[in-house]
This record gives sequence, C-alpha cells and structure tokens, in this order.
Amino acid sequence: MKAIIHIGAPKTGSTSIQRFLFLNQKALKRQGFLHKRNVAKRASQFEYPLAALGRVGRLPGGQDQRLRYNARSVEDINAQVKPHVEALKKYARFKDCHTAIFSTEHAAPWLRSPKLVRAFDAMFAEHFGSRLYVLYVRNTVDLLPSTYSEVLKRGRSVTMEEWIRLRMAKKTHYDIAQLWRDTLGSENFSIRLLDPGFLEGGDLYQDFAKVCGFDIEGMEIPPRANESLSAPAAEALRILNGRLPALREDGSQNPLRVGIVPKLMELSADAPRLTLNAEQLAAVDAEWGSSNEKLRAEFFPERDVLFTPRDRAAGNTDTATLREQALELLSDLLVSFRKR
Repeated sequence: MKAIIHIGAPKTGSTSIQRFLFLNQKALKRQGFLHKRNVAKRASQFEYPLAALGRVGRLPGGQDQRLRYNARSVEDINAQVKPHVEALKKYARFKDCHTAIFSTEHAAPWLRSPKLVRAFDAMFAEHFGSRLYVLYVRNTVDLLPSTYSEVLKRGRSVTMEEWIRLRMAKKTHYDIAQLWRDTLGSENFSIRLLDPGFLEGGDLYQDFAKVCGFDIEGMEIPPRANESLSAPAAEALRILNGRLPALREDGSQNPLRVGIVPKLMELSADAPRLTLNAEQLAAVDAEWGSSNEKLRAEFFPERDVLFTPRDRAAGNTDTATLREQALELLSDLLVSFRKR
C-alpha cells in the first residue's frame, strides 16, 4: 500500500483538506483511498509528528504546545502515541484500498531537521511500500496575518510587529522544501502553491485530488473553516490574552474562555481584515524576497514569479484607532455575555 502524507504547512488550507477527507471517507474508499481519524475532534493527525519527536527524544518547542498536546516529557509522548503508531499495521488489512491518506499540518513546523524527517518517514516506511509527502506554501503577505490570527486564538499576546520578527527568524518556504526534498528524495516530495493561478482549476480540493489521484466529482465540499480574525478582533483578543490565559496549568482549556473567539468574530464580521502595513510589507520583501525567488527557480522554473501578482494594498488603520475599535468590541463582548 502507498501512503500520501499531507504535512501542511499551517494556514494553507490544511483544516479544509482534513475536513474534506473526513466528510468523504466512504467516497474515497470506493476509489481505493483510505483515510482514518485517530483522535476524536482533532482534524490534524498530530500524533504522527509527535511520535517522530518522541523517537529522537525531543519535545515540541513551546511550553503551550507541550501543555496542549500532553507532551511534557518524552515518556508522556511515547505513551500517548503508542496505540496510534501501532494501528498503522492495520492498514494492510484493507485489501480493497491501494492508498492511505494522512494529513497533519504539525509536521512542517515541528520536524525541522533531517533526523526528525527521517524518523517520521521511518514510521510510515515500516508499513507502506512508498510514501509521498505533500507540502502547500502560501504567499507570505497573506500567511503572516493568518498565522498571527491563529496564535492569538491559541492564547498568545504578541503584537503583529513582534510576530513578524519571530516568524522571519524561522525557516523560509525554501528551507522547508529543501529539507524534505533533500532528506527523502524529490520523487517522494511534492510542493504546491496555495495560489489560484497555480492550483488545479484554481481550487484547493481539485488540486489535492490531482496530487493524490482520485476523482473529486460528486464529493462533499465542507464549508469554510478556521477563518482569520478581523483587525479589531485580533487586537481585542491580544489584550484579553494578557489577562485571561487560554490554558490552565494542567493543559486543559480555560473554561472562562469558552465562546469568546467565535463571539468576537461574530461581532466584528464586517470589520476590516488583518493586513500588513506598508512598512511591514517592505520588511517581508527584504527578508524573504530572495528566498522565494530561490524557491521559484528550483521548484517552479516554469513560472515567471512564484505567486500570482495582485493588488497589495497595505492596511492603513492607525494604532490609536485600532485600539479604540478593540475596546469597543470588548465592551460589546461583555454585554453579549451578560445578556445570556
């Protein structure tokens, strides 16, 4: 049996792919493709990159991740992932299926060295004759606001400027693509652009179906998921995160946070979206421009530019105005909860 492992990256439609796979398990199986979810209510199969970390004696990078994924020690990791790793051997029982599909956007950010990538691949190589690792990357101009929204939802209280500095210090798209290609071989790695001008039919689901080799016709398309925060909602949540932690000390969700993020998004549905300002746009171009060109030249030489050019209007809401909008939104949030 062959394995296709979608490794992310985060905020490139990963949740959409995972929901699509889950909704269409029966339709996929009729075409010989097998997808199974191990952990209830967890779309990303984080247990597999977590297992790779455990195999080499490593922990996830941040303390919040160690709490969120019950990964305070290598022993915790290995005990948690053991049944899921052992369950991989059961895939051979499905004689009517020729390909197993996995999806975990945790792989790309957690597995940042050849040793970790090899440990991840070795886990699948024990049960699957061939493996294809699929990575989607996104224009950094869109990616940064989206990832900033996500870290705020998870409880961080950094500013956009702080987040950009942190993100720019990490590996680029090229670094990640080079790592997986050079470690596992170009025949076992496929990189795709989350760009309407590149995607098959301009659509993520059609593109993923093409990569995997199944026919998408007649399959159920899930509604949009994991939308980003508006600019006022992001600032309101950043303020709130500094006063009301998302997680308790034991790693469980803080019950005082229940319903806050969806309500903020509902109350600010018509507010301006998160965007980079002119200074931030220039900083991104300066930091990642040459790396993106290197990615284009090596992986997409047929393209004149890596991402389809489009209008890049910078955000122009000043800090004072955004702060005022955020405080008004927090007031609306308080009133809405008091009315329950």
